[in-house]
Amino acid sequence: MFGSFWSSVATSVAPQVRSKKGYENFIVTNPPRRQEIRPDFPNAFDLYVETNMISFFEFINKEVKKSPIETIYIAYPHKHPKKFSDPHVANVNHLQKVQMILEKKLPQINWRIADSIVDTIQLDRSGNQNSVHALTGKQVYELYENQPFHSSKEPHNPFVSSNGECSNPYFIVFDHKIEQGTTMASMISFLEHNGGKVLAVGSYEREALVQENTRPNYPHIHLSAEFSDPSRNTGRLNQLASLFLSSVDGAYEEYNTPQKCMEAFEEALNGIGHSVFALTNGECKRLSKNIREDVIYFPDLIMELRNS
Repeated sequence: MFGSFWSSVATSVAPQVRSKKGYENFIVTNPPRRQEIRPDFPNAFDLYVETNMISFFEFINKEVKKSPIETIYIAYPHKHPKKFSDPHVANVNHLQKVQMILEKKLPQINWRIADSIVDTIQLDRSGNQNSVHALTGKQVYELYENQPFHSSKEPHNPFVSSNGECSNPYFIVFDHKIEQGTTMASMISFLEHNGGKVLAVGSYEREALVQENTRPNYPHIHLSAEFSDPSRNTGRLNQLASLFLSSVDGAYEEYNTPQKCMEAFEEALNGIGHSVFALTNGECKRLSKNIREDVIYFPDLIMELRNS
């Protein structure tokens, strides 16, 4: 039925303080750094075929029971139509099909497409999966309310209610494919920085954004409580620290322990508006692979991040 349908900063940046004020008093902004990934964030739901949506329906029903949710916006990565020649307008057709199915299966929810949220920077993440590129490229979003493919029944600004008051909207995010999860994590950070909450993401595959727990495989690696806190997104940090240390192989005194390696990595990431706690599972996997295969030398990685 779907065919090709697609499926040390220790705390995150606080979202903007929302109040019952009109649209003229609220302007969306981009977070100064990518926010931490919630450790309870679910894996992407595989929505390639309709039968795979059952688990998604069950998940949304559970979320609705937790708190009264009347409207959920469907956000998706796409380019500013006036700044790019190919804003991926065709994706809207897929979204509208998804919207119709969601309205049929979950009629108690008002499903709206948030097509006014657009990318403004061409980072070519699909063509360049280099770890440094993924870590340093910073996506910038804005609201463009005059979409040429805009449906008149959809609201232009999901962060403002129909009566002109600022809202705290709920979102799900869709993308046709998840590579390292960088695009997804950046969009989630933007939406939640502006007061929204992203419930889930959907794509072709059930990829994880939250770092998988690799600690049992690296019992010899001991990091401080900050980097080992299971209540935060820290599952792969022991693995990264081990690989960083093996990459250096005693050549640098400032990187002669796993803790020093992780502190240096966090400090370098902080300088570009990032953090180890905001790393996706895919970013960690790609970085681990590059370090293990000598594609990246840890001191060079730190230098490139610091010079970005």
